[in-house]
Amino acid sequence: MYLNLMRFASQRAAHRNDRRREQMRWWDETRGLFETEVTVDECTDVETFGRGNPDEAGFVQILQARILNREAVRPFVPEEAERVLDRLRPDMIGGMFCVAPDGLCTGVAYFTSKEAARKGESTEMPPDYKAWRDEQMAHFDDDADFYDLLDHWLQSP
Repeated sequence: MYLNLMRFASQRAAHRNDRRREQMRWWDETRGLFETEVTVDECTDVETFGRGNPDEAGFVQILQARILNREAVRPFVPEEAERVLDRLRPDMIGGMFCVAPDGLCTGVAYFTSKEAARKGESTEMPPDYKAWRDEQMAHFDDDADFYDLLDHWLQSP
């Protein structure tokens, strides 16, 4: 699986990039490298959270799930997520929460390392955190897919 997340200052900037001759040439050459059809999800509903530089992440995890009620989830990201993560998950540098118009949600979590992330996942969390997490996850389809990016490239402008 190949996953490429690109952030632009605006939807207009993304479309302007798509029309650049260099971009079109690159895509024409690159699309042939994939064995199956490439899916592009354009999301204008994007929130970021965190306290660190994602480019310094030693490990990245992707979650994809169908969101059932976007407005119900909105209060959880980013302010509440930052408050909870600062206190309970020092291994998480930050993340990105992207919702496509069809309800597909892609969550990106940047961690200091895979080992620290696994340790954080296995740490017993206080009841208030569990309740917060359960309430948040109730607004997603049960069938979430997780992808651990073991070989990732991060680059910010």
